[in-house]
Amino acid sequence: MNINMTPIPKLDGVLKILASQYPVIKEYSLSNFYTYENELGLIAAELFFIMEKLEEDGYVKIRHTPETSETPGLTTAIPYYSITFKGAFFILNKNGYTGEIFRDTAESTRLDKIDAELRANRNWTLWLTIVLTVGTLIQSLYCLVSLYWEHRWFHF
Repeated sequence: MNINMTPIPKLDGVLKILASQYPVIKEYSLSNFYTYENELGLIAAELFFIMEKLEEDGYVKIRHTPETSETPGLTTAIPYYSITFKGAFFILNKNGYTGEIFRDTAESTRLDKIDAELRANRNWTLWLTIVLTVGTLIQSLYCLVSLYWEHRWFHF
């Protein structure tokens, strides 16, 4: 059992199990997932938190079913988990959280390239502006000197 596996493959693994019979929606209890502990690198304690995260994201629906216990008068609620359409679409068409990270990384790389290009263009534009400014100043001085010497302007 690989309990050092990161949470992302665990989340995707649980979603894949829930979506394995989609479009037939099957309800699973936590005990159904214990058979997948080795495959997913799960420990029983973290399965509840994984389901909570998936429900929070809207990928899993939880239905509590009351069951009577061996103690008279005591009823417990057993949670059953089923995948939502959003969850099935997310894992089957978008590769789940792994695909989301890949898309985010690709977008970040694309934005970094655009930023580098903008920085290069900004530097090139700055130098072009400096050259044009110096050229304009030289041209202005030449015109003033020309007016002074050739046309005798500004002679007092």
